[in-house]
This record gives sequence, structure tokens and C-alpha cells, in this order.
Amino acid sequence: MKKILKSRLFFFLLGAIIFGGIGVFASDILASHITYDNTTSGLKDSNNQDVTTVQGAIDVLYDKANNTKKTCLLVSEQYGNKGAVGSKYLCYLGDGVARYFYILKTNTNDVEMIMERNITDTVGTNKVINWSSATHFFDEGQPGYQTKQTWLTKVIDVKLPDAQTIVNAGGITEWNISNTPQDSWRYFGVNSTSDTSKRVNYLWLWDYARDCSSSGCSNSLGDEYATGYWTTDLLTDNSSQAFRIYGIYGCLGFVNTNQNYGVRPVITISKSQLSN
Repeated sequence: MKKILKSRLFFFLLGAIIFGGIGVFASDILASHITYDNTTSGLKDSNNQDVTTVQGAIDVLYDKANNTKKTCLLVSEQYGNKGAVGSKYLCYLGDGVARYFYILKTNTNDVEMIMERNITDTVGTNKVINWSSATHFFDEGQPGYQTKQTWLTKVIDVKLPDAQTIVNAGGITEWNISNTPQDSWRYFGVNSTSDTSKRVNYLWLWDYARDCSSSGCSNSLGDEYATGYWTTDLLTDNSSQAFRIYGIYGCLGFVNTNQNYGVRPVITISKSQLSN
């Protein structure tokens, strides 16, 4: 039945466009956002590239027409479970840009989701910043402030990731922020500084970083981009060292806070705002 209704909706929309446009079809999706050419919908990701097909646009409008109004639409599930850590969603957070997020942590009523790339790639003038600037990126008067205020109309919180949550999501075992090991890094998937065999399962945690192809990422960026992103955490008993994700090796480790990396935001969002 749903498939039939979608087909009817498609022809209704197509006819409406041909004979003068459909106007506002849902509360925050306008006909002007949808361009019915041969492949694309006109919805953009953080690279200003089309991210959905015509059918994808129809699916979005179908959901809107049926008052589901989900903020994040499921793209791919992880390990056969739609709610599992690592599941991918396309999120519309009110600023006119469609962005991909992955579930980073699940709670009783909400989830934490990390953006697929650094927001400093497209927001603000500097793609790389030091730790202090990163921790204040969303403060009033800083580059990410308006973005955060807009997103907060759709989500519960916007913040930097913390190291322990990244470690837990990334399959790093026997590691605790309160008892920080003194070796410089931990590869995702294992509790070792040399075994990278399971790293492939966690590519989503360091994709879209400079020169990350050496660690198997899907989208390696150029020299002007950051090699990773900051967490909120300083090294225990050493305020000059902070934890960051390093894309070149696909690992978590700590460096001097004066080094330059990116900001990869984490949103907290109600489970009710995730599509099935």
C-alpha cells in the first residue's frame, strides 16, 4: 500500500510541478528545494553536493505528508540492527543542509550521533584549530554558535565528542579515561598499538580526514583539511595534552593542545526523531 501511495504522490508532484509548482508541501520542505531532473533532488550535503535521488526526495515528502516529520532518516543499519552504534542517518537540522550522522551511543530515550566529517571543513574560516578553540567552537561569538542555536531547535544538545564514548564506539577494549595508558595511540577495534586487522569495522569514525587513505578510509581529503578531530578530554594530570582522533593511522591518541585538528560535532537527539 505504501509503495502505491508513493507512486501516486510522485505523479501528483510531477504534475503539480509541470502546471505551476507545488508550493509548500510540508512544514519545512518547499517545492523549490526539489529539482526534478534526471538524477537529483536538490537536497545538499555539507559539500553542497546532491545527496538523494528523486525517489529519495519522494520518500522525504511522503514522510512529511504523513506527519512523521522525522529529523533523521535511516540510510544504512549496522550489524542488522537499525538502532546499533554505527548506523548511518541523513539529518535535516533546520539550517538548509542535509548532513550524514552515525549513531555513536545509545541511551534509554535518546542517542548521540557524530557527524560524518568535521564541521570546520565548511563552517568558519579555519579548517584546523587548536584544542582550546575547538572546545569553544560553539560558544557565543564563535564560528559554530549560530549553527548550534539552529540545530537546538531539532536536537537536545550539540557538543564535541568525549574520548571515552569514541573508545567505546570504536571497539577499543580495556581503556578508561580515568586511568589513561601512557602509550601514544590505540587503534580502533583492538587494544593494541600494532594490530590493525579490525580497524576496517570503524572507518566511519575517521573518514573525511586528510591523508586517511593510508588507514583505509573511503574519503581522503587534501592538504588544507585536518588529519583528524579533537575530543573534549585532556590527558590525566597533563593539561598540555589532549585526546584526538587521527585519521592517518585510524586511532585515538593524545597530542599537544597547540596542535591543529578539526571539530566533528556530536548531537544528542530523541529516538522518536529517527526514522525506521
